[in-house]
Amino acid sequence: MRVLLVSVTVAIEYRWAEGHNERLAEIAAEFVRLKVDVIVTHSTAPVIAAKQATSPIPIVFASVAADPVGIGLVASLARPGGNITGISSLTAELAGKRLEILRELIPFVHRLAIMTHADAPGRWRLPTLRDARA
Repeated sequence: MRVLLVSVTVAIEYRWAEGHNERLAEIAAEFVRLKVDVIVTHSTAPVIAAKQATSPIPIVFASVAADPVGIGLVASLARPGGNITGISSLTAELAGKRLEILRELIPFVHRLAIMTHADAPGRWRLPTLRDARA
């Protein structure tokens, strides 16, 4: 039996915009200047800033509060294309499926209220509501 031991050093550069979204473009540009191997983001505004800053560096979003196809982050869920990929649970296409699962879990639900944030990016609300009603 052969065992291969590999020593890997990973440097993690992290930045916090301190709630100031206007700093995101500056932070993304700094990561590009540092020539990082990958940019990992969480939430919609940072991934948009990263996309505007670079096309060759891979970008992975941990979660976006919008439909990634609807806001132009990826070409499609099945084939994102480009340098961006990630996870989003807020896609309009999944609205019907979420309700279907809810009905299986709680079959006595007959009326459901959907509450959303009016300023949420991505304009996913209307397609989500249409799919939920269908």
